[in-house]
Amino acid sequence: MATTTTDEPSHHGEPGQRLDKREVDDFGFYLDSSTTSQVAPSSRSVRSSTTQRTGRWRGDPNKRAESQWLAMLDRWDTTTKARNKKKIKRLCRAGIPESLRGTVWTKLTGADLIRKDDVYNRMKETESNPIFEVIERDVHRCFPNHQMFSEKDGQGQKDLFAVLKAYAVYNPEVGYCQGMGMLVGMMLMHMPPEDTFWLLVATTQGAFKDYFIPTLYQLRIDAAVFELILYQKSRKLSNHLAKNDVTPLTYITQWFMTCFTGTLKWDLALRIWDVVCCDGAKAMIRFALAIMFTSKDHLLRHSPSTGDILSYLLHLPPDFPGIPNDEFIDAAIGIELKKAKLGALRLKAEAMAKVDGVEERGEVTLLKKRKGMK
Repeated sequence: MATTTTDEPSHHGEPGQRLDKREVDDFGFYLDSSTTSQVAPSSRSVRSSTTQRTGRWRGDPNKRAESQWLAMLDRWDTTTKARNKKKIKRLCRAGIPESLRGTVWTKLTGADLIRKDDVYNRMKETESNPIFEVIERDVHRCFPNHQMFSEKDGQGQKDLFAVLKAYAVYNPEVGYCQGMGMLVGMMLMHMPPEDTFWLLVATTQGAFKDYFIPTLYQLRIDAAVFELILYQKSRKLSNHLAKNDVTPLTYITQWFMTCFTGTLKWDLALRIWDVVCCDGAKAMIRFALAIMFTSKDHLLRHSPSTGDILSYLLHLPPDFPGIPNDEFIDAAIGIELKKAKLGALRLKAEAMAKVDGVEERGEVTLLKKRKGMK
């Protein structure tokens, strides 16, 4: 499909500004091969990037699912999620319609319940903080191949900086951590900056609690839980990784801190975030295990060394997992991990961290023998 030439303003551009005429997919990612891709956009449906749109980039939502969500949102209150637990889980796992994602994410995480007037504006107007320079350096690295963030100092990058800056002031205990930019970028593709700020707040108080603190405490605890479950369900693969000194933190740090947005094709990453907003961190462990099980044959047969293993896990093939998204999600959800079991394993890992003296830094493990396991 050929692009068109226009001098009309972009969604965020100035009047008369010449627009980028590269082709983009349905999610706003550029399709030309000259751009280094952080993600593998799933849709090969092409749009001219000069096409004017209102709102955010949208796919083609399933009309039936959309009507079901609209009906539920129309009567949503503080008890809706609990009263409709099974139905909401089913709808989230089937994929939230693109047109409603921002609204539904807000409701699922309770971001609307913690929102306070004028807090975001006050936080983002803070003029001086050493962390701002770090944030500013990282902003251009977040989705440079997306229409919204590709322009240096464009409105997308300004919004991204403003949200991260406001959060760093709002929660100085966390401040800023690499990986947050990817999450915020994804959110901004679906909602305005202030809504994004409160979704980030809700996320770091919920599914990602203690993930972004300086010690990455909860990430390290969940890595230990993941490692044990992987060993219990696939000892052969677990042994292969251990013999090559490939520990969970060497790859799931990237996966978890960005919720797979820098690892998997975009439509699948969004589907995973839909489920995480509903199920919490348990979903991330399940999806990480599903990636390992799907990759098991390749890792055992074609990744004999540490470098081979990490190269594959940190740069999964663009067409991964090679099966329909629905099948991959069903496989992940099918991995047994009850809330009570996760809680018990987390407590066990926390206790082990204390025993091993790695509460503040270092890897936590629930395996007695990580190397040379038989």
